[in-house]
Amino acid sequence: ETDTKGHGAGFIGGMHVRPREGVDIGLRYEYYLPLLMKKKTVHFSAPPPVEKTGQFDIFKDGKESPDGMKYTSSDSTGQPVLKVTYPQTLAFGISGLLLKNLRIAVSGAAVFRPLLDLDGIEKNYTIGYSAGGSLEWSILPQFRISAGYVYNNTGVRPEARTPADPLLNSYSVGGGFGVKVNDRLDISVGVYNTFFTSVTQYTGTQTNISGLSDPIVHYMKQKYYESEFSVGIGFTVQIF
Repeated sequence: ETDTKGHGAGFIGGMHVRPREGVDIGLRYEYYLPLLMKKKTVHFSAPPPVEKTGQFDIFKDGKESPDGMKYTSSDSTGQPVLKVTYPQTLAFGISGLLLKNLRIAVSGAAVFRPLLDLDGIEKNYTIGYSAGGSLEWSILPQFRISAGYVYNNTGVRPEARTPADPLLNSYSVGGGFGVKVNDRLDISVGVYNTFFTSVTQYTGTQTNISGLSDPIVHYMKQKYYESEFSVGIGFTVQIF
């Protein structure tokens, strides 16, 4: 059990271009200032062979174990600050009319995790990306429905996944509808389900025991999996 506190700030900028009627192009760029979280370990308990792997150092705040006992892993008591700065992101989207009342859209994004300063953890990542598409059908001038799909690759190297942040790859499917109430107000409702790719990893550590010629090897099996279902509603208001 580890408490973390901190705050951060960032910039999100976008641009919309309509080269001709019925075709829209969007660009988005995100940049975030360094985000430092102060840690406080409330309780920590792990079998010695597991702790010695160092995978749980992220939960240690740099002090002795909260119960007054020394950590089994004497070479590391963690760090008092956890760097969790959000990565820069560059995204784009293009949409156009297939038919008078049927619109198709495709989009993609690149997430630049290797450019972060995370005390070396950034080496565990390659550039992440996502790509997807959708169809929107305007049944009536005031009412439309849509369906979409997106694939997300987090860019984490398989051996670098941790219990704190497994960063599983995923794909999402969803649908929604929109209502144009009047010339100034538009309401959208959407739902989606995300399916994560489960991953099973094995970690091995060696323990040398006096009297034995060969070390004892301990293996830890970890399975990461997630599930997510979301509902959202949005209001677009034209002021001028």
